[in-house]
Amino acid sequence: MLMFVLGLLLLFYPLAQIPNMIKRKQSTGRFFSTDNRILVAKNENMGNNLNSKNIYGFFINLIVSLFLIGFGLYLTLH
Repeated sequence: MLMFVLGLLLLFYPLAQIPNMIKRKQSTGRFFSTDNRILVAKNENMGNNLNSKNIYGFFINLIVSLFLIGFGLYLTLH
């Protein structure tokens, strides 16, 4: 159950970036930033260090969170 909850918490970060991605698409014509850094420092001590504005960081967050949710459901149901 803990992995399921952690997956849900981690899924919040990519889902929260979707409105910003739509605004970025309207202003620059691209969904993702041209910043190539996958890891960025967080100064508010909130969230993980993956750059959600980067295509790789966004999908790493998404894949890991979906894996944790799936694995948490598997452990809960078996």
